[in-house]
Amino acid sequence: MFFSRLKPIEYKTVKQVNASAKKFYDTVKDVDNYKLFLPYCQESRVIEGSHKKFTDTQGEFKGKMTIGFKTISFSYDSKIEYADPNTIIAISKGNNVFDELYSKWYIQEHTFQK
Repeated sequence: MFFSRLKPIEYKTVKQVNASAKKFYDTVKDVDNYKLFLPYCQESRVIEGSHKKFTDTQGEFKGKMTIGFKTISFSYDSKIEYADPNTIIAISKGNNVFDELYSKWYIQEHTFQK
């Protein structure tokens, strides 16, 4: 495919959010509820039977998302790896919009200074 020769697009951001690290971590890990708050997310779910628990705080599962606006939509599956209490990695491959989408969330507690 012609586009696969292009340099990957990378984007990195750091944000401060007014929520506890635990609450934010739990929200990012809760794929079933993405459709309730992510713009243009039409479907989001954990693929049944895909959860693998390595320890009480580490594991992985597969999720499916459908993104769309009006008549355009696409779906993709992701492998989600987590390590409580602060790291979530999602790797999505092989659809008609992107070759690979790699997302890494590293969540830290931060005390705001006044």
